[in-house]
Amino acid sequence: MDVWQVLKSYARQHPQAAAILMGAVACFAAVAAVKSFGIDLEASMPSVLYIIGIGVLLLIVVSILNDKMIMTFIRWFIVLSGLVWLAVFIAHKVEPGSTKLACAAFFWQPCRTTADRIADSANPPSPQPVDIPRTENASSYQVFVQFAGILKRDDVRTVMRRLSDSGWRVQGVDGGGERTAIAAGFAEVRYAERGDEPIAKALAEAVQTTNLLSKPLKATENRNVKKGTLEVWVSR
Repeated sequence: MDVWQVLKSYARQHPQAAAILMGAVACFAAVAAVKSFGIDLEASMPSVLYIIGIGVLLLIVVSILNDKMIMTFIRWFIVLSGLVWLAVFIAHKVEPGSTKLACAAFFWQPCRTTADRIADSANPPSPQPVDIPRTENASSYQVFVQFAGILKRDDVRTVMRRLSDSGWRVQGVDGGGERTAIAAGFAEVRYAERGDEPIAKALAEAVQTTNLLSKPLKATENRNVKKGTLEVWVSR
């Protein structure tokens, strides 16, 4: 049996897949034809490869649609996934303050966006508009802020700007710090080595004056902190 007969037989058995396959062959034939006219193949090949890639994807989809077992599995998977999502969504409504449940319920959104929305709706007390006194050697340290809970990003950004205005070299002010679940339950300023303790305490006192938190911040030595760096870890 020659190649043409094989293709005809395949086309009768799988007409949709054969159409895609023939389209891919036609793409190669077209490229071969235009080469004789001096057209740059390097410019032509990417488009052809995209078309072939789409054709292969469609071929896979057609094969799946023609397989009853796979389609049954897909249907059950969709149904079970929907039931799981519904359970998570209901749990989120029962416990609206849970960031983890909210992130799972609105999985199509970045968790950062969802957490910020929860914090905004909680409406915690805003920082006090106080002047932060300047601290000697404050500019010698990079300051990073990590926060969690119902702290508003705008409030954290406000405190970071006040710290920056008072001489602290705060990083990521415009972004409003880093919201991370790891910061939950913490109220501390972390420093790298014992000699940095006085400056860490000064930073903790500076943050405390803004009333961003209701509980006191403490300075904590942490070997994971880079030298010349201070890390603020807070949550409400």
